[in-house]
This record gives sequence, C-alpha cells and structure tokens, in this order.
Amino acid sequence: MKTLPKYYYVKKDLNNPLWKKFKNWFDKEFNTCWKENYLYYGYDGTFGYGGTDVHDYPSLFQNNAIEITLEDWDESVNGYTLPDKWCIETCEEVGNWLDKNSDLPEESRFSRGYANSDFKYLYYPSFGNSHIFNTVYNGYTKINLAEFRKYILNKNTMEKETYTLPDKWCIRLVTKEAVDYCNKYGKKPPYFISNYVYAHFPSPDNYATTFVKLNKDI
Repeated sequence: MKTLPKYYYVKKDLNNPLWKKFKNWFDKEFNTCWKENYLYYGYDGTFGYGGTDVHDYPSLFQNNAIEITLEDWDESVNGYTLPDKWCIETCEEVGNWLDKNSDLPEESRFSRGYANSDFKYLYYPSFGNSHIFNTVYNGYTKINLAEFRKYILNKNTMEKETYTLPDKWCIRLVTKEAVDYCNKYGKKPPYFISNYVYAHFPSPDNYATTFVKLNKDI
C-alpha cells in the first residue's frame, strides 16, 4: 500500500469523482475550508491553515512538496480495491490476458483474439456475451494499464508464487506427469494412466503395502 509523501499537492480535476472525496478529506483532516478557486491543493508544512496551501502554480509550494495524483492519494489514505467490474482501453497486453482468462465459453469468444479488436474498450467480467465495447458501460469502472499490471497481473503471479503443495495429496492418474512422478517416488511401480484410480502421496499408514488402488480421496 502506498503512503503519502511528507509534503505533497494534488491537481484539481472536477471530472474525476475522487476530487470531491479528496476535498472533503482535506478540509476535515486539516480543519480548513479552501474554496475551489485554485488549481493545486496541498500540504507543505508552512505556517497557518494547518500547514496547507493552495496555488495556481505548483512551484509555489514549499519544502520540495511532491505532486501526486488523486489516485495516489486515494490508495495511500483509503487503500486500493480493484473494481468488481472494470474496463480498459484495448491493447495487446490486456487482450492476450483476456484470451486466456475470459469467463465466456470458447465458442462465444472473439475469434481473432481480443488484442485484435477494433473496439475501444475491453471489459471484465463479460456482459451481453461480450468483452468488447466502444463506451464505458454503466456499472463498470475504467482502469489504466498500470493498475491492470499491478492489481491483476501481479496478483495472479503472487498467487502462483505463494502456493505450497500440501504434505499429503492425491491425484487421479490421468496424466503422464502424474504417472511418471508415481513411478519415480511410489512404493510399488509401475503405475499406469487410469480414470478411476487415485495416487496418494505419501501412502496412508493403513495402506502401507500399496501406493494406489484407492478409488476415492482420503
């Protein structure tokens, strides 16, 4: 989670819904009531007004205050929560991800690949049996590529990296990889591909004489 710099300022953006959220917090946090007549609002620790100041030129802030975005402020103060429904401008990176992670059945997906879509936005999850539209649809929040990489790609990577194989596990012998593993480490090879038999590792105590021949999880 991000933290606010010691001294900072943000640029007013009346078209960003976070602006009113920031302004209400700013006034309450520092016990001020600045009018919205200026372009930049910030905290630079100068005397008066709770250390806050407002300017039309960022160079007027003191103590090497740093410009941050409204999104930076929101994540630092409130934490970031990825919207349940989001959209993003079409690009190759997101399109390739969507090809692999679409919630649509295979026959309903965009046959040319979502990276090749001529539509402006890619959506997740799908609605109307589609992931592609030219407008930001009601109920969906637009995110940028940096947010996609940080909160979606990075989350998927973290989940893969932190997975720990259980001490005791079982698997159906339906793949060559599973059979090869059992033949290498099992007590009584050879083992063969089967749609019904489970391999348990390590072997349960009460089945110490065999490694497979169990047709259910234990």
